[in-house]
Amino acid sequence: MNYLLFLAFVFAPPLIALVVLSRRRRAPLPRRFLPLVPLFTLYVTPFENVMIAVGMWAFSPPYMLGLNVGYAPLEKYLFYALQVGLVLVLTAWLWDVFYRDGGHPT
Repeated sequence: MNYLLFLAFVFAPPLIALVVLSRRRRAPLPRRFLPLVPLFTLYVTPFENVMIAVGMWAFSPPYMLGLNVGYAPLEKYLFYALQVGLVLVLTAWLWDVFYRDGGHPT
């Protein structure tokens, strides 16, 4: 299984489920926090590239698309973006579930 397919299997089901659950509750999705996705991805980029450059981290080329940004494959950046997006959607959904009525758990 390649890394892109792995990302689809790991992140797509919970993201789709949380978006559907949020829509059913008419909960707003965290659009104002979306700038955190590229910000966090840019924040971890230097560390990731240094770890790959010094040999602490490696990726098997047959399982990658072959598109690198620096030393890291594109899929690694997608992982960070999807991870932050999932945490944002999960946090927004949990906030709506527990604090919809002015700070009192429902």
